[in-house]
Amino acid sequence: MNKRIQVSLFSALLALVLAACGNAAGTTTSGSADVPTNSSSTKTQTTASSTVPLTVMSVDIALDHPTIRNIACGANMTETYTATFHFPANNAGGQVNFTYTTNNGRGSQPASLSVHRGQTSATYTFSWSGQLDASNTLPGRGGVMVTSPNAYTSDLVAPLGPCNPGPPPAAAPFSVTSIDLVAGPEVTGHRCGSSFTENYTATFHIAVGGPGGSIVFQYTTNNGRSSSSNVSLPVAAGQTTATYTFYWSGQLPQSHTAPGIGIVMMSAPNQIISPAATPPGGCNNM
Repeated sequence: MNKRIQVSLFSALLALVLAACGNAAGTTTSGSADVPTNSSSTKTQTTASSTVPLTVMSVDIALDHPTIRNIACGANMTETYTATFHFPANNAGGQVNFTYTTNNGRGSQPASLSVHRGQTSATYTFSWSGQLDASNTLPGRGGVMVTSPNAYTSDLVAPLGPCNPGPPPAAAPFSVTSIDLVAGPEVTGHRCGSSFTENYTATFHIAVGGPGGSIVFQYTTNNGRSSSSNVSLPVAAGQTTATYTFYWSGQLPQSHTAPGIGIVMMSAPNQIISPAATPPGGCNNM
């Protein structure tokens, strides 16, 4: 009887010991699977520590009119300069202060722009407006000079030029504006009946910038009672004066009718009659 009770008590104690051992193993396995890691915390610390100060690494300058060669001189225009600022990744952000110029630095204007944290580029536009001049001085070389957060000067950029002067002015038509006529030498002091030659010199004044051509005219030495055949006098392009000399030769009459009054009658390129030229003086009978 006592042995049965002892065996039963031993069996019960053994069962309790085996049950307790099985519960301890399950807790250990489950806990290893749920252990939290600090990976997200480590990543946040790494990002914060890699933030760098804001600096301007480079600036590009672009023009909305890269050339003005196809724009007429004298035209009004606006040239827009676009500055693109470049910053390092993971920068802390801040403000960029700078000046800009459109005339190669002879004059400048202050400006600034705000940069957000991590922003890697920003643009700023400025412009020149005015009338194009053939001297090709404006619009001039434009760019920016950064003063903070660091010093940086961009390339200075200007449009290709010069502006288009347009077609050359039309050549003036070939024309004679006036004729001068003089006679010489003096007849005074020469004996009547002696041989004598009187010179008449016509000076044709031609419009400036003409293409050249031929002056066609006749002349007289007896006040128009008779005249020469047509004379053609060539004129080069741009020539502004041309001269022609004609003569009267013969014996000086006592009537003083010769040499007579000289006149030039031009028919081309336009029609003009010169003033009369009278030989000075008269012959004498001594």
